[in-house]
Amino acid sequence: SILRCIQANVRFPQYYLGQSVIWNSSMYSILILIDNILGIYMWCIIIVAVMSWLTYAGIINPHNRFVSMVGNFLYRITEPVLGILRRWVPNIGGFDISPVIVILLIVFLRNLLHEYGGTF
Repeated sequence: SILRCIQANVRFPQYYLGQSVIWNSSMYSILILIDNILGIYMWCIIIVAVMSWLTYAGIINPHNRFVSMVGNFLYRITEPVLGILRRWVPNIGGFDISPVIVILLIVFLRNLLHEYGGTF
């Protein structure tokens, strides 16, 4: 009877079926929003790392107005998290591995959202 109610799109606040949890639609929206924010933040960290490599190699001109605006924006939104890790994690052979650690943490958090929030 529970399966028939679910198939008829009747929503329960929280109901356990085996190990998965059925959430109401507003909770799905919040989980999707958090997942999307984490995904965008992960891409911002990747872009900051690639921009720093390209600037160091001389491929990107840091004095270009657009490049400096994008770089400044990305620096401002990623540095609060990366700065905390840079204090704790030393550079390994001149390489900063704090972006890798943050990306791994974001992937872990997104996997937790999908595991405990169900597939969305």
